[in-house]
Amino acid sequence: MKKTLQKIIIALTIVVIVASCSTSSKIAKTNNNALIGTWQYCNQDGTPIINRFNQENIATYKIYSNTNYTVADVGLANKKIFRNHIGSYAIDNDQITESVGYVDAGWKNIKGKKYIYKFKIDNDLLTISNEDEGIKEVWKKVGFLIETPN
Repeated sequence: MKKTLQKIIIALTIVVIVASCSTSSKIAKTNNNALIGTWQYCNQDGTPIINRFNQENIATYKIYSNTNYTVADVGLANKKIFRNHIGSYAIDNDQITESVGYVDAGWKNIKGKKYIYKFKIDNDLLTISNEDEGIKEVWKKVGFLIETPN
């Protein structure tokens, strides 16, 4: 089970890396190295959330490379990607701007949109927020391993 999910995360990482090689984007060097990697959507204390959008047994991952990112909802029971989107990002101090490029049918309403967030990394937790839009998300850095609650 872990090997299959690990293969999914590795495949998504490869897609992001390949996409980042073909996309140029200006990125500030501050905070960039700490942002690169695989993050799992979680609650404020770092416990993974596996029922986002009222979908049971779906874990959400965000993977950052040097210039691109992907978000994927992964079914924990069948180990398949439920939906995903890919885009580029740029950092300016404590602000991250994500520009959505590719979307699948589950995210078609966000294609071409640009999202601006404040972000903060504290140990293995990434918090992104946009007070104007009422967005506050917490992500836990998980590397290539997929963590699920006990």
